Amino acid sequence: MAVFPLPAGAKAPAPSGWQRAATADPGRIRASWPTGANVGVGCWPSRVVVLV
Repeated sequence: MAVFPLPAGAKAPAPSGWQRAATADPGRIRASWPTGANVGVGCWPSRVVVLV
């Protein structure tokens, strides 16, 4: 899945630029992921559909 970091404990919309930050590359995730960050999933790039 293409994921991007979200601020820890935040309940705000994803920050601008999240589309460029979303990646499924494990090396890039390990190298750039902030400590304690929450996980956002880029549904479109991950080909995931969410039903509520």
